Amino acid sequence: MVQKKKTTEPKVKEKTAIKKKRPKKEKVEKKPKKKELKVKIGKKKEEKSAIKEKLEVKEEKPIEKLEEKPEIKEKPKKEEIKKEKPIEKIKHYEKRKLAPGENATFKLIYKKKKRRPHFARPEHYKFKKLKDVWRRPTGIDSKQIEEKRGKPKIPKIGYKKSNLVTGLHPFGFRPVIVHNINEVKKLNPTIDGAIIAKSIGRKKRNEIIKIANTSRITILNPRKGEL
Repeated sequence: MVQKKKTTEPKVKEKTAIKKKRPKKEKVEKKPKKKELKVKIGKKKEEKSAIKEKLEVKEEKPIEKLEEKPEIKEKPKKEEIKKEKPIEKIKHYEKRKLAPGENATFKLIYKKKKRRPHFARPEHYKFKKLKDVWRRPTGIDSKQIEEKRGKPKIPKIGYKKSNLVTGLHPFGFRPVIVHNINEVKKLNPTIDGAIIAKSIGRKKRNEIIKIANTSRITILNPRKGEL
């Protein structure tokens, strides 16, 4: 027979109920009852009304007017009026009268100019983005270079103006840029036309126009108010 081992477990002490002393409660002030609250609210309202009455009494008192200081009147500023400089009028502004021999040559030149074709850009009519401005055609097999029938013309030396007309103003004068009075005096009134430089001001421009009027020289670039 196998003997069972006795288990030696520690005996748990039974808890003894120890009565602990409770801390004494602090005396709490009792809340005022509803009646007491009403009394307090009534007192506050009375105090507010009394303060309002005092303020109203203060407002009723006439406010003493402060002595108004005399206003110092500022002197009106004189408006600076810019004096406009006088503009000299141009008397001679007409086309050049041609000599009897020149008249016939100019007519022939005008007819030749009418016959000159319009030099068009190759295939500009196919694409909307291309402008109708002259550009030289490129490519080995370009039909325009080969001058095939129905293709636009190419500029050649035969289309150029005659030497009599090249460099002339539409009025028929040879344009010459002028900077001062001495340059105006050198001009020939039958052939030359004066172009006053843009850097020249009103004062010097008037002097140039006076001399041009006396010597019957046409000014080809008149400004506003000069004609």
